[in-house]
Amino acid sequence: RFAVFEEFEGLATAGIGVGEFSRFECSKPWRSQRLPCGHFLCLNVPFCYTHSVHRIMEVRLYPTRTQVARLEQFLFVGRILFNRALEARIHWYRVSKKTLGLYDHFKDLTALRAADDFWDMIPLAVERDALRRLDLAFRAFFRRLKSKDGKAGFPRFKGRNRWDSFTIQSPGKRLVDGNSIRVSGVSGTIKARNLREIKGRVVQQRIVRRAGRWYCQLVMDMPDIVDATKPIVNAVGIDVGLKVFAALSTGE
Repeated sequence: RFAVFEEFEGLATAGIGVGEFSRFECSKPWRSQRLPCGHFLCLNVPFCYTHSVHRIMEVRLYPTRTQVARLEQFLFVGRILFNRALEARIHWYRVSKKTLGLYDHFKDLTALRAADDFWDMIPLAVERDALRRLDLAFRAFFRRLKSKDGKAGFPRFKGRNRWDSFTIQSPGKRLVDGNSIRVSGVSGTIKARNLREIKGRVVQQRIVRRAGRWYCQLVMDMPDIVDATKPIVNAVGIDVGLKVFAALSTGE
């Protein structure tokens, strides 16, 4: 991140903070190179970037009894699928000394949905979310195992009280209807409170059960085009310390 900031100090004059970056990429079809920090470095000038920030809006949901039963069914099937896939990984490793990947589970899920209505009655996005969470758990396990920093923490089976959310990737544009929210696979719309105007593109929809209440989290991608062609007039160094919060190279 600091390498990007030092290379293009002109971005600071445009009011962009380095800590705000969630995705920072070239918005024009010029030749670019991906940096180790995950950003893109343009190899041509002038520069024009898309500064994209992910923001989360959480609202309280007031589902009906029928809708609550449907949402709890999503949580139940997602937890069962997570535990089933975890058991399959453990068994497969004991037999063949190899591990299963995410797409192996996706293939297994396709066969399950075709053979049994128990799996087919749940939206595919909800079931795939459970498999992605298992894959992320194993990735974190292997990363901790490689770094040898404390306990590796092998992924555990999830009990009824340890599975209280599911995520729908790319839920679509027609999510909000007045003061209500649509959830894929749930009939009708669910009443919501503190629902504000959605700005940007919704990339994720999370449904969370917390202390017997239901919440919806909308993860929004909010891009902003910034032109960084202005030359650097003055440069200043900043040192952040303990006694003095910030000391500038100009003596202030």
